[in-house]
Amino acid sequence: VKRFSYITTLVLSLGLLFTAQAAGPDDSFIQAYTLIAQADNLSRLGQKNSAIQKYRQARNDLAALQSGYPNWNTGVVSFRIKYVDQKLKALGDAAPETAAPSAKPAVLDPAAARREISILKRKVESLENAIILKDAKLKEALSAVPSPEETQQLATLEANLSGLHQENANLKSAIDKATTRLKGANTGLAKAQADAGKAQADLAKAQAETEKTNEALAQAVEEAKTAKAKANDRQAKRLENKLADKQENLAKTEKELASLATAHKALESELKSFKKGSREKDLQAQVGSLQKELSGNQKDLEKASGDVAALKSDKISLESELKSF
Repeated sequence: VKRFSYITTLVLSLGLLFTAQAAGPDDSFIQAYTLIAQADNLSRLGQKNSAIQKYRQARNDLAALQSGYPNWNTGVVSFRIKYVDQKLKALGDAAPETAAPSAKPAVLDPAAARREISILKRKVESLENAIILKDAKLKEALSAVPSPEETQQLATLEANLSGLHQENANLKSAIDKATTRLKGANTGLAKAQADAGKAQADLAKAQAETEKTNEALAQAVEEAKTAKAKANDRQAKRLENKLADKQENLAKTEKELASLATAHKALESELKSFKKGSREKDLQAQVGSLQKELSGNQKDLEKASGDVAALKSDKISLESELKSF
C-alpha cells in the first residue's frame, strides 16, 4: 500500500511539474494531453475519483487554452474537450465510494466470532491479492505512460492528423467534383461517339451512292463515246461524199474554165487579127459581136474563177473537218 501511495505521489508530482513548465499553446496542450492519458490509465485501473480529478484538471487546461488561443488547432482542442466531457459523464454515472456504516455491537458468540474471523481472514487474503494485482497493474500502467517527449510528439501528430483530416475532406470534395465532371465528359463522349457513328454511316452511304453515280457516269460516257463514234462515222461519210461532189464540181468547173480561157484567147487573137487587117465594114459587126462574146466570156471566166476559189475553200474546210475525226 505504501508503495502504491509513493507511485501515485510521483505521478502527481510529474503532473505538477508539467503544469509549472507550461508556457504557450503547444506546452499547454501537451500538459492537458498528459493529464488525459493519466486519467485514462486511472480509469482503467478502477481509480474513478482520481481519474475524475485528472479529467477535470485537463478540462480546465483545455478551456484556458481555447480561451487564450482561440485560433490554435480549434478542431483538435474541441475534440479533446468533447472527449473529456464524455469521460466525466461516464464516470459521473457511477456511485461515489462511501464508507460502510458501523453496526451496533452485538453479543459476542465464540462460534460466530470464529466464523467471522475466518471470513475476515479470507477477505484479507483476497484484499491482499487484489492489492498485489492492482499494484502490478499500476506498475504496468505507469510504464505505459508516455514520456514528455513522446507526449509532445503525440500532440504534434494529433495536430497534424487534424490537418490531414481537413485535407482529406478537401480531396474527397475535389474527387466528387472531378467525378461529376467525368460523368459529364463521359456523357458528352458517348454522344460524340454516337454522332461519329452516324456520320460514319452517312459517309459510307454517300460513298456507296457516289460509287454508283460514278459507275452510271462511266457507263454514260462510254455510251456517249459509242454514240459519238457512230455519229462521227455518219458525219464523216456524209462529209466525204460532199467532198467528192465538191471535187467533181471543182474538176468540172476547172475544165470549163480552161475551155473558156482557151476560147477567150482565141477570140482575143481573132480580134487582134481583125484590127490589124484591112477588112471591110461588114466585118465590124462581127468584131462587135465577138467583143460582146468576149466580154461575156470574161464574166463567165471571173465567175468560174470565183467558184473555183470557193470550191477550194470548201475543200480545205472539209479536209480539216475530216482530220478532226
